[in-house]
Amino acid sequence: MERHDGGADCSAEQTLGKKLPAPTRSTDEVLAAVAALAERLDPGREVRLLGVRAEMAMPEGGDPAQRTPVRGRL
Repeated sequence: MERHDGGADCSAEQTLGKKLPAPTRSTDEVLAAVAALAERLDPGREVRLLGVRAEMAMPEGGDPAQRTPVRGRL
């Protein structure tokens, strides 16, 4: 799990990240990972901005030079 707490200009920023053990199509698995990260937030602090990023696996037969599928390209 990645964690970044603060910095000179972002003392209140906290970034948490988690890589899934394997690609999944299960919404339940994704939501469970998000919930596990949310449990690590400081309960005494309000949350102002929350984001979830999903990096998709390359589809079979995709161009190996194209590292991340982009809507409209594949």
